[in-house]
Amino acid sequence: MRDRIILKDPVNVPVPGGGFDTTYVNILEEWTHVRNSSQARTMPDNQIVIQNTLRFKIRYRDAPQPNKSMLVEFEGNDYSINEIPQLDLRKRYWDIVAVTNGTPAPEYTT
Repeated sequence: MRDRIILKDPVNVPVPGGGFDTTYVNILEEWTHVRNSSQARTMPDNQIVIQNTLRFKIRYRDAPQPNKSMLVEFEGNDYSINEIPQLDLRKRYWDIVAVTNGTPAPEYTT
């Protein structure tokens, strides 16, 4: 495990005039093993968007427990947690599947 990730938890912050805005607070920084699971390209609004799926393997801890409302920050990008498969029986690690929200593909000009 040689990469670092940060787990972020959503917090509702009141805004002037009423209502709430959701911000994310860092709750855990941990070493991880990262694997690229898949990459997909979609074309909403006539613009190619690349979506990466990564698998993060981190050591088990009692608290805080990762859940789907959290974000994973890895190499400056935020990933939405898509799935947390069943924990191994010895409680040694979590395997977190996270996906990017999609970033526009670089434009090539000729």
